[in-house]
Amino acid sequence: MLISTLTLFISTFETRVDQGAIFRLVYLLDLFLLPSFVIFMLLAIVNRKHVMQHISYVVLATIMLLPPGLGRLIYGVFLMPLSLPVRLFFEPMVTLTVGSLLYFGHRQHWHFRPTKLALSGLCVTTALCYVYTYWL
Repeated sequence: MLISTLTLFISTFETRVDQGAIFRLVYLLDLFLLPSFVIFMLLAIVNRKHVMQHISYVVLATIMLLPPGLGRLIYGVFLMPLSLPVRLFFEPMVTLTVGSLLYFGHRQHWHFRPTKLALSGLCVTTALCYVYTYWL
């Protein structure tokens, strides 16, 4: 399933990049979120005997799915039928994801290092997406 998703992603990347800036933002952010999801799920499976680590990895994996999953759902259900701009789902989903990571890290008192890495990786990737999309 992962290989077919990556194949589909790579094959559609070139066509979507030419369609506009928002598609570049979404696809480039997905390049960070998909591997992050896979890594956190694998770590959750590996650490299933350590309950707190397992729970933390599962929550982080779920948070990594917020922008692609919920964002496309909001776009398909609300924005596309009402002919609203596509951009209205990207920033709210990134903000929701960063807010979720901040809340999760705060609840853990920032003791779990992967939460810090996920938050910093998401922020850096989002900034690089904007730089690549609008200035390169």
